[in-house]
Amino acid sequence: MQYMRCKCGKCEAWTSMGVPACAGCSECNTTLETHPEHHTTPIPHDWRVKWDIDRERGNRWQYRECTRCFLKEKIDASTT
Repeated sequence: MQYMRCKCGKCEAWTSMGVPACAGCSECNTTLETHPEHHTTPIPHDWRVKWDIDRERGNRWQYRECTRCFLKEKIDASTT
């Protein structure tokens, strides 16, 4: 297990797999790293659009998911 944190210390993680290059701190805009001299600016998320279904009501909605860190964000139906 490795302890990783951003430059300002507000974001931190314990991991054995590493942290994707798109994951980082929104406060100091740096990636999570194990050494203070290795911090860089996070790269943009690589989004792909997916669909999900509410099985009880049958409603479908779109969301986008990052292919690196699997962050999910629901897409507002009024913008599509």
